Amino acid sequence: MHRRNDAFFNKALPEFLQRTRELFVKFSLFVQLDKIKVNDGMTDCEIEIVEKNRSERSLTLHRTIDSFTFSSTAVECSHAVIEQCNVIYSHKDEIDHPVVGKISNILKLPGEDVKVFSIGKAAWLIQIGRPEDSVTSESDLTAIIVEVLQLALDLNLPIKSIEQIQYPVACYGGLKVFVKSIDGAGNLTIYGSYGSRCGSWTNIRVEDEEPVKEINQLELKYFSDSPTTKCLAKIGIDCDRIDRHETFTSMGLDSLQCAELEMALQSEFPNYSIPTGIAMTKNTVEELDTYLMSCVVACEINNKDDDAYLGHVPLSPQQRGLVFMSELEPLTRAQFNEPVVFAMNAAIFDERRFSMVLNTLVMRHSVLRTKYYANGQTILSGTEAFFTCRKSSLDPHIFVKAPIDIKSSSMHVMVCYSAGRVVVCLVFHHIAVDGHSINIITREIGALYSGQKLTLPRKQYADYARHAANLNHNERLAKWREKLNCREFQLLPTDKSRTAKRTYNGGSIQKQIPTALQNSLRRLRQAANCTNFCIFTAVYKFLIYKTTGILDFPIGFPSTLRTKEHADTVGCFVNMVPLVEALDPSCTMVQYLSRLSAATAEAKSADVPLDVLVSDLSIERDDNVSPLFQVLLVLDKVQPPSPENDIVLLDCSTQFAKYEQTWYFRTDGKSINICVEYNRDLFRPRTIEDLVDRFLFVLSTFEKLSPDCRLKDIAIVKQIELGSILKKRSANMGDISKATVLEMFRKNLSTTSFISFRGERMSYEGLDEE
Repeated sequence: MHRRNDAFFNKALPEFLQRTRELFVKFSLFVQLDKIKVNDGMTDCEIEIVEKNRSERSLTLHRTIDSFTFSSTAVECSHAVIEQCNVIYSHKDEIDHPVVGKISNILKLPGEDVKVFSIGKAAWLIQIGRPEDSVTSESDLTAIIVEVLQLALDLNLPIKSIEQIQYPVACYGGLKVFVKSIDGAGNLTIYGSYGSRCGSWTNIRVEDEEPVKEINQLELKYFSDSPTTKCLAKIGIDCDRIDRHETFTSMGLDSLQCAELEMALQSEFPNYSIPTGIAMTKNTVEELDTYLMSCVVACEINNKDDDAYLGHVPLSPQQRGLVFMSELEPLTRAQFNEPVVFAMNAAIFDERRFSMVLNTLVMRHSVLRTKYYANGQTILSGTEAFFTCRKSSLDPHIFVKAPIDIKSSSMHVMVCYSAGRVVVCLVFHHIAVDGHSINIITREIGALYSGQKLTLPRKQYADYARHAANLNHNERLAKWREKLNCREFQLLPTDKSRTAKRTYNGGSIQKQIPTALQNSLRRLRQAANCTNFCIFTAVYKFLIYKTTGILDFPIGFPSTLRTKEHADTVGCFVNMVPLVEALDPSCTMVQYLSRLSAATAEAKSADVPLDVLVSDLSIERDDNVSPLFQVLLVLDKVQPPSPENDIVLLDCSTQFAKYEQTWYFRTDGKSINICVEYNRDLFRPRTIEDLVDRFLFVLSTFEKLSPDCRLKDIAIVKQIELGSILKKRSANMGDISKATVLEMFRKNLSTTSFISFRGERMSYEGLDEE
């Protein structure tokens, strides 16, 4: 290798990359260097700092080493178009080449894990197989790039310029490196384990090449690959030196030309969803191209090699509903936040290790590094989804309420330090997790942080989404139509009137079920051969009947579609199922529990995505209530952290009420806690407190009753309340006042009391004179 190249790869490039990381990595998708140039001797380089806004920041870098001057521009790369590996090759293209042994030595891999494919006359693909949680360091990646570049270029000749270098923020798992030579210039692209581009070297030129016309490879690539630029040219716009970040207005396009551009795009791409007015909201070539690329990913791909689109996955039924709600009510997106907040001793918290654990977790579970669109989702590479531990002094209770934009991410992370403790806030969007997933995540974080090795999950959520997207629900829908035919349900009475538009202002109340009542639960389970959840549901429905008189009151409960093969998979497998069994006051408690248990099992067996069910039943949507049911009951199994780790889970609620009431029954195997999340715009706190107290009272009453006792004969009034009522009756006590207003007025005439009204004060005597 030429000594100038050696100085660049081993000294100048690492320094440039490190400086770029220090400046811009917090907001960058790639570590990006532009306009890399090499000159002999010492050359003065003009230092230029550009900071138009956060997406256009850059800084000129230069370094003189061994009589060579290297210069480049460090760039903040906050926008990038997702590009999938679409190189077509087969096993017949595999060749033996010394580069296999060199890369194997760099990464300490067996030779069979590295393969080289010859693609045409001047292009090669190197495939490197590694576990998903393995990390390729920046220096190792540079060493690999040096070896691969020598397939297309003679590095014994000095490099004079490189148009652009993009390195991944972090590099996980297997790699594909594609290198080719065009008109004497080398171009190299790196793809991650899921096929997304995670790095590139563009337009690498060496000194002894014949004089050729300078070609800006990036502009040429963008011109040929950019659908927006292609359509701009069609309507007569000069695109020779177009700035991808310049607005259409500043480019000189008027509203008529923008409309022509939209029509050209709609004509060129008839299968894409291109709404009228898109050129006003996505008003640069970069933004419009990014939108169109999302349409490429989202639309159905026919007659294409599936391997070229490995990142595209259809939405599962659960995800479709969540994507729809996020778009319908963007101001209430925080209702889908699932926070995990814990505190630990700051002295034993290793921030760097935790960051590595977090990114390992993201690589293990692809659903945590996924972007969502109206009709699809795209799995990102480790670089695109890289997470850093964001330090902040923000109150965790405020942080957990920040909405997550699922078009860019499905989780937020924050770390804050206070008084010798560190508080870690992980906030996941419900589109990526359910209750069981939270348990998987917390368990794996603990294991990885302590240095344990974990086996890879058997299945990814994408496997479930592809399977669920093709399911037929006709048979189950027929059962629901038969069950719900001509049935009308009453709404739950509230303290305050429902507004025209549904609100989510939430409050919560928590109580623990006493140990004695837990023993009662065990005896009830044995008597009726049912579960704790069935008993809790029975008590709640009975309580509604006794307090409101409603016999046929529907409630919702979560049913998981998770199978054994997805037991260790993170994702949203939960579906909300309506339970519509009417209460019969003439049946006994044991009969009631048995019927409810059978009805719950029947509802689970006919599990259909709730949105599909509501659409099939043609239920008229009401903006102020959720369809089919307004109350949700949930039984959660929680895993408390080990006391040896000095970790304390913190309760940070989002204060959003998804339903009018949600009753969480949380058990850790030793105790059961009740947490009622309710809508504060509908219920007063005292009402919910009384409801929880009466729930516990009825629960204690059920176990003491005779097996023949009928539901209509069971009272929900406590003995102390009954005694108070009887006392009032015997004393002929009432709510009517003992004196009239006039009598009370006359009694106060002789006092110095006064009346204050609308800012005026007047004594009773003065008022009497008036």
